[in-house]
Amino acid sequence: MMGDGCKIYGIEHIDELVDISRANIAKNHKEYLDDGSITIVVGDGREGLAAFGPYDVIHVGAAAQEVPKPLLDQLAPNGIMVIPVGSFMQEILVITKDSKGNISEKAVLDVVIAFSITKY
Repeated sequence: MMGDGCKIYGIEHIDELVDISRANIAKNHKEYLDDGSITIVVGDGREGLAAFGPYDVIHVGAAAQEVPKPLLDQLAPNGIMVIPVGSFMQEILVITKDSKGNISEKAVLDVVIAFSITKY
């Protein structure tokens, strides 16, 4: 159950992923899509959604080479962001912004991209 006034925004970079996200949410919580508590849009997640910020929490699911500045700018005072950063070798960073706007980050987990190559 979401708290009163809570808003969740999701960004996918492909139209079909937006459709899949909405369909998955609708399976159990269609009411949140209907009342606007959850909004999923097509866009560049590295740019965030400045029009709806600032955000108390930002969760990034796909790794970036570095922490995108627009996301830092959209993080609210006393906010927290969790983001994987790096290319092949990545680390999960927990980034916080204090009440004065100072940013701190802490690496909490190393991750490696796993993939396989198939020859045709």
